[in-house]
Amino acid sequence: MKNRSILYFSSLVTALCLLVQAAVWLAPNSFERWNAAFSDHLFQTRHQLQGIQPAALDIVHVDLNDETLNDPLFQKDSRDFLAKVVQRLGDAGAKAIVFDIFFNGKSSQPALIEVSQKLSSVYYPIVLRLEEPKPDTLLTASQVLHPIDGLTQAAKGLGHISMQQDSDGTIRHYPLIVRHGEEIIPAMALRVMLDVFKVNASDLIIKPGQYLRLPQAQLADGRMADVDIPINHQGQLLINYAGPWFKVFPHYSLRKILLANDAQLDELYDDLENTL
Repeated sequence: MKNRSILYFSSLVTALCLLVQAAVWLAPNSFERWNAAFSDHLFQTRHQLQGIQPAALDIVHVDLNDETLNDPLFQKDSRDFLAKVVQRLGDAGAKAIVFDIFFNGKSSQPALIEVSQKLSSVYYPIVLRLEEPKPDTLLTASQVLHPIDGLTQAAKGLGHISMQQDSDGTIRHYPLIVRHGEEIIPAMALRVMLDVFKVNASDLIIKPGQYLRLPQAQLADGRMADVDIPINHQGQLLINYAGPWFKVFPHYSLRKILLANDAQLDELYDDLENTL
């Protein structure tokens, strides 16, 4: 009787394994979707139980919102508007001013170029045309688009802002590194981190499927330590959603910063000093 039970259990396990293998062969994307849905459920459950997760206090978002877009000053000369905001962020003592607006070759930004050269703390994005991901291989780009020459030369650093959607249209991963020929292109967040932690890009240690290591990073408390960031085989980080976008980080509009009076500026400068 005992041997019969063992045989029955073994047969059941074998049948289930064959069924799973057949399902993977017949519908390879199903398990990817199930895994993604399960991951989403875990994040949603954590948020319901624990609320918003702790996030870096020195990261501030300056938004190009409807309030700014509808302002006559912005509509009259958006280039001058942006340059003045960048100058005010620099005056406030921001450690890094990071754009996610791509300035293509058709735009002219003399004022922005001038203030970027002056501050030497402004980062501009590049855009990648990503190829289809391949198993166990870093993401690759077939094309790299740089901002206009003046901004490229004036920038403190350049990083890509390109991401890929999953099959259901949701963005769950952030490609920290992308290969273009022999070049490794960092994501914008990683590019800024390298400067904050005082690590050279050439010193990065990449272990696909395990981690991306920033060796001997200089931490905020003065200690030196390796910082390991988990990545998958494509060099992507699973995004740890901390909570709703407008509740996790402080947000300011471009218009509020530009049109602030002296009293408001003092308060803004206190809030923006040493931020990213």
